[in-house]
Formats: sequence, structure tokens, C-alpha cells
Amino acid sequence: ADIWYLESLGHNVHIHTKAQCYCVYDTLSRMAAQLTSDDFLRIQRSYYVNMRNASGVQSGAVLFPNGRSLPGSRSCKALIHQKFLEIQGEC
Repeated sequence: ADIWYLESLGHNVHIHTKAQCYCVYDTLSRMAAQLTSDDFLRIQRSYYVNMRNASGVQSGAVLFPNGRSLPGSRSCKALIHQKFLEIQGEC
């Protein structure tokens, strides 16, 4: 629940939380396989996002409370919007 998103940079995966960022030598696919929550969504090749921590979506990008915006791929635009609305409806 503390993870905001996973970001692939080279041969490392950066795990971003509200408080800090952790760097792990691994692949994004292997890290994502360890996630147990259905709240995570791969929005493009380099990002897995915890949609529960998103503050909004805009033009296929996922917005966070700290002002950070992560672009989603064009093919995922509708899925990003749908997943965000699903999670917001649960609250």
C-alpha cells in the first residue's frame, strides 16, 4: 500500500513511495510478479502504478498528490481511466 509506483531504469527498478525511493537490481516484470495487489497497473513499458495512490488521471497520464505525473501509453489510456474510476468507486 505504501508503494506509489515502480519505475524501470536500465537494469534497476526504482520503487517510489511517499517517503522515499529504493533502488533494486532486478527487472520490472519480476518485481511486478511479486505484487499481490490488483491495484497495480502497467501504464507503459517502464512503469507499474499503484492506482489506489493516484490522485487523478489526465489525458492518459497518472497524477499523484505530490504533483508527479507519469505518462501512460496510448494503448493503455482507456484502461488507466477505467481502473482509476473503479478504485475511486470503492472509496
